[in-house]
Amino acid sequence: MSLTKVQVAALVAELQSLQGSKISSIQSIAPRTFVFQVDGHRLLLCLQQPFLRFHLSSQHYPEHETSFTKALSEALCVALGHSRIVSIRQLNDDRILEINANSYRLIAELFPKRPNLYLIDSQQQILLALNPVSETLYSLPPQPPFQIEKTSQPLSSQEIERFYAAQEMAAELQQEKQKLQKHVQQRLKRNIKTEQACQNDLQRGLHWKDAQHEAELLQANFFRLKRGLNEIEVLDWEKQDMPRTISLDRTKEPKDEVARRFKQSKKLHLSIEPLQRQIKVIRNERVRLERDLEWIVSATSLDALSSIAKEVRLPGAALEKEREKARRLPYREFLTASGLKIWAGKDARSNEKLTFSHAKGSDWWLHVHNFPGSHVILRVSKQQQPDDESIQDAIQIALAYSSAKEQAAAEVCVTQVKYVSRLGRGKEGKVQISKHKIMQVRFDPERFRQIKQRGQA
Repeated sequence: MSLTKVQVAALVAELQSLQGSKISSIQSIAPRTFVFQVDGHRLLLCLQQPFLRFHLSSQHYPEHETSFTKALSEALCVALGHSRIVSIRQLNDDRILEINANSYRLIAELFPKRPNLYLIDSQQQILLALNPVSETLYSLPPQPPFQIEKTSQPLSSQEIERFYAAQEMAAELQQEKQKLQKHVQQRLKRNIKTEQACQNDLQRGLHWKDAQHEAELLQANFFRLKRGLNEIEVLDWEKQDMPRTISLDRTKEPKDEVARRFKQSKKLHLSIEPLQRQIKVIRNERVRLERDLEWIVSATSLDALSSIAKEVRLPGAALEKEREKARRLPYREFLTASGLKIWAGKDARSNEKLTFSHAKGSDWWLHVHNFPGSHVILRVSKQQQPDDESIQDAIQIALAYSSAKEQAAAEVCVTQVKYVSRLGRGKEGKVQISKHKIMQVRFDPERFRQIKQRGQA
């Protein structure tokens, strides 16, 4: 709804009591919305679609401090502040309000398609405009042809205020709903994508016997293996001795090739149970998100929506505070398949804080030997021994956040935090270690991708 010509005329008649009153202040309370303090009265003027209106208001409004409109209200204060209202008129028998204060005129064109606000001097010169205009002199728009308005019932300021308060609340509710829906739908999309990736990994894991069988076939034909071969044809005893071609890594020694196949088979086998647990967690999360989406759609008030927002962690002030806290933390956080946390420092100063302020003595500590990079902490409870897969995940993170990532191979130092001490003052992030072991490793991009998919803070 927008004000009709008849309603503008009725409101202008109601405002005649303000003639001779002094404008003490003009404040911006929302984008394109102003409140004039006039000798104990509040005159609201809104040029924001779809709430175009003016009326006396009984509400107290906080100032809207960060907008172009505030700058405009300050300029209006300079021109109109402490001046007395000479007249308030409807112009052109249309939806145009004029407030004449001393030598200035404020003109509000409340047209749904092109609302604007002008400050004009006695020479019709446009001093200020809410929307940019090319003209320097103000002229009234052409008078519209005669029309019978659908709604011509006059309304008082009280009725207008009640109506638009309900409209603005409904619009705010819809806006918040859309924001929440978008957030939950994005999380649902990520949830489905993550489950699909886990399902793919699970399918590979369920075929661990195929990898083991290949290793056994190569072991049975070990005498035929030579370094430099791209492939080998063997007889597959599981398929009635049918010929089978197996691709090989020509750079590996035969014993390393066979060992790699057995290791891969074991790794795939061990991945099955953690992946099944993770898929169950992901599906439970999706059920919760779908329930949240239903609650959002059915919410009928901002209070109800606010309580839902806390449940779904809507990006807003509270969540932004959490994100800011995460940004201030000196580490990135990851999860292993068994649920252990891995922390990786962000820079030299972060490494220092991570190792000596956040980690416990029983936590495991990793760093790429002789290369700059993150301190990596594998979190464990006291007396707990981390599983091999978690150690391997931590090793990959140490490599990923180091200068050795692109090397063919690198050495990673593995120890516990209690054996790590500061090197000395002024050597931030540098340490000395009293007890450790060195592991020769290669960076595995696919494994690092899976680690990141499990979750990163």
